[in-house]
Amino acid sequence: MSTYTLTSGCMLRSMGSRHLLTVFPPSEPPYALEVNESFARLVSLAKARGTFSEEDLVSLLRTDYGLDEEPAREEVRQTLDLWKEYGLL
Repeated sequence: MSTYTLTSGCMLRSMGSRHLLTVFPPSEPPYALEVNESFARLVSLAKARGTFSEEDLVSLLRTDYGLDEEPAREEVRQTLDLWKEYGLL
């Protein structure tokens, strides 16, 4: 099973129902992304755990959002792909 760690150069800020992820890459200019609630919750879980697995994120979506196994797994795969694309892992 693969494990992941979010880069230390990202921080999540929540303001009411809005969530802003700020990223400070080591060799690029900083940037910010507005993210939805489920994305923000996944980031929060990942930061709290330090090291996490795909299964940890799937479990969160199934528990907190009541998703079935396959939709939760697909959502997590897409999220991990985005995190990789943006250099968050």
